[in-house]
Amino acid sequence: MTNVLKSRFTKKLSLTTKAISFVLLASYGTLSHGEVLNSQTPITPQDMVKLMKAGVDSTWSEVPNKIEDYTAVATVEFADKGFKHIRLRIANDSPTAVFTFLDEQIQDALDNGMIPIIANQSHTFEDNPTESTQAAWVQWWEDIAVHYKDYPYELMFDLIVEIAASSPLSDEPINQLNEAYEQAVTAIRGTGGKNDERIVIFSAHKRSDPTRMNQLDIPTAGNDYLIGEFHEGYASGPSTDPTNPHYYWDGGAAEITLMTERADAAVAWSVDTGIPIWEGAWMAGNYNKGDDYDNARQIAFVKDFVGVLNDRNIPHAVNATKKFYDVSINEWTTLEPVADAIIALVPADIVEQVIFSDDFESGTLSDWAVSGVSGDATLSSAFEGSYGAKLTNASRMKTTISTAAYSAATLSFSVKTNGLDSGESLKAEYSIDGGSLFITLGETSVSAWEDYSFTLPSDALGLDNLVIKLVLKANKNSENAYIDNVIITGE
Repeated sequence: MTNVLKSRFTKKLSLTTKAISFVLLASYGTLSHGEVLNSQTPITPQDMVKLMKAGVDSTWSEVPNKIEDYTAVATVEFADKGFKHIRLRIANDSPTAVFTFLDEQIQDALDNGMIPIIANQSHTFEDNPTESTQAAWVQWWEDIAVHYKDYPYELMFDLIVEIAASSPLSDEPINQLNEAYEQAVTAIRGTGGKNDERIVIFSAHKRSDPTRMNQLDIPTAGNDYLIGEFHEGYASGPSTDPTNPHYYWDGGAAEITLMTERADAAVAWSVDTGIPIWEGAWMAGNYNKGDDYDNARQIAFVKDFVGVLNDRNIPHAVNATKKFYDVSINEWTTLEPVADAIIALVPADIVEQVIFSDDFESGTLSDWAVSGVSGDATLSSAFEGSYGAKLTNASRMKTTISTAAYSAATLSFSVKTNGLDSGESLKAEYSIDGGSLFITLGETSVSAWEDYSFTLPSDALGLDNLVIKLVLKANKNSENAYIDNVIITGE
């Protein structure tokens, strides 16, 4: 059930603490360079894309002279500028050689409030995808995963930087690419530590083409900790050629359409799969193909391009550090105003608010309408605290809330059941018509306490009278559902 995320928290949180944690998580992206990223609790992909905002692709983990010149000053400068994540592109095929500098760069990112992403250039496998090079590529990721298995959950793994259109891995059908992703994710998950719930990023073929994401198989070991990466085709900047699908000059309607169509293709894939998305590489100018755009025109492109992404709540990483910052002398280049323009467009933090909460410590179900055989608050029903809600046999409890002010909302609660037969369960449902017709969000029959979270669909938002109902489907008085810590948050 893709809509349900079973939390793996090892610490039991009070309802108040849970509510506070939503706010803290939503404001996490406001870190300054002096604050350390060190999450020991898994971060869902849905929350991670909120934290990523604007980032940058790094060349100081990829180009030999940049690796040699790198110092922590460079990371501090980008963190102070306002970049929230850094994509550390790796070209070296030897994990042992990579560790000598990558450990430092990752720790610098974490220590200075930037989310680090290890991204493999994968040139050997990409250029010659044989059984042998594929096995070596999977082994590379396994070695990387073993080395970083205990690093904080902010560290993410990006399987391939970008697959060239000319690579055999771009040949359709993309069976080998899907097989490689399956093997790599399985290998990463099997290394222990935090890697079972560490976010892994994967992208489509033909230069991470968003219109081809629908050909991707979802790795079976994804564990709901995946992000889909796409590039709109601007990884090497816009084009001055009007016949080019990445043409940009004055921001006309046709030029904006070129951006939106590809972004919308990625969004459609995300909606279909439930996997959040990230624009992993783009340039503000065609620096490598004529360098035809002055700063003013680059800034105009930035406003239009990032505007398209912001409208769709898509985080992004600009390509690349060496264009904006000279790591050999630790000074910004003449493109610093372009970097400033990118950061000026970083959206404000969205703070999740508590719409409704009930920990049942009043000893009643006064905030609920109860029907059926029996429903009440009892001392024997609590997950924590003194009281929890108990439903017996075929019973229901429902409450009405307003989502009028919110563009997203989540229902969470703790639950366990007792004595249910096959086919019986506790269901979470919602109604958009005042209670005439209910739609199921999900159901469970777990016999031990579990935390559940359901993202409310778009039709449940913007309403003054959304009805939330918890329904026990059972047929004996010895069959029960116990519910605690119900909380609905919105943003």
